[in-house]
Amino acid sequence: MSNSSKSAKGRQAKYRRTTFSRPRYWNINYTEKYSCGSEKDFKTIVFARSYNLALHMLEQKLKESDPLLKIKAVHGFMFHKNYHSAAIGRLGVKEWEEIRSSAFPNENNFLFKLEIPRPEGYTNRFNKTNFKMLKNIGFSKGESNWAVRNRKGKVLSIEERAHKTWKGHWVDWDPLLRQAAKHKLMEALIKSKNNRTHAAKYLGVHRNKIYKLFRKFPEVDWEKEYPAPPPPRPSSSYSDSMKKRMRDGEIPFEKGNSSDVEAKRIANMTKAKRAKRKETIEEMLPKIDSALKETGGNRTKACHLLDLSPSVFGKLLRATRGRIDWSKKYPSKFANKKYEA
Repeated sequence: MSNSSKSAKGRQAKYRRTTFSRPRYWNINYTEKYSCGSEKDFKTIVFARSYNLALHMLEQKLKESDPLLKIKAVHGFMFHKNYHSAAIGRLGVKEWEEIRSSAFPNENNFLFKLEIPRPEGYTNRFNKTNFKMLKNIGFSKGESNWAVRNRKGKVLSIEERAHKTWKGHWVDWDPLLRQAAKHKLMEALIKSKNNRTHAAKYLGVHRNKIYKLFRKFPEVDWEKEYPAPPPPRPSSSYSDSMKKRMRDGEIPFEKGNSSDVEAKRIANMTKAKRAKRKETIEEMLPKIDSALKETGGNRTKACHLLDLSPSVFGKLLRATRGRIDWSKKYPSKFANKKYEA
């Protein structure tokens, strides 16, 4: 690729990222895919301030005639004063006039598009499919299969692997080392009460490795001799709580007076709110005292120190004035004694 073509591609890439103050002429190449599955290739010219806007205008115009139409393989470039084409060279007055007259939008709101015939054998407008090469891609059957040619006779059965270990290739596993590995696995299961996950942590391996080790020692029935513990039962559930309430005499879905039920609900909500408010006051009382002491009785600074709004701070002072006389303990000429005493 020559330096001039590289710079032209880079220039066009920059244009496609730019939004211009005035509209430009964009040459758009695209493929129309119809609901029946067929495709056709076209090129057109759109007059817009940016490349993305040109694509949006083109898509909206095409969907006016066929809402199910899809466009793909879109590529475009901008015509400019230094534009050079291999076919016609630089653009002259005649070429610019043809571009202006065929661009969309126009007075008639008509989209001029030129169909580009697709060469035989091409599955898209860029290249054609090499069906001969496709026949050689993928998995073959019989003797030509890769696994048959490369792995047949080299893969050991599970029974044969039990007494071998992998070190780039299968080698005999030393009986003493094998026995030590089996005892270590048993020890991990005993200490973890047969919990596979805990045993894996004890051995410093992944949980799946435990099951691979089981297959290494087929002489041990791991599920029978070291059965996995049952999953833990949920600590509480709605059914358990409902059974307890029924044992206490409650009848589920009992039809009663709706007004009584609503009154009971409101009473419970009020009780809960009061309890929550009392808890908040008990929690904030020492904090308010400490903040006022630190700020020398300045209420505004105490608000900022506690990260509270003045209104909330004032409500807390009024709620606790029965226990502490704030106006006497922390006097201030700006304090409202009516609400703090």
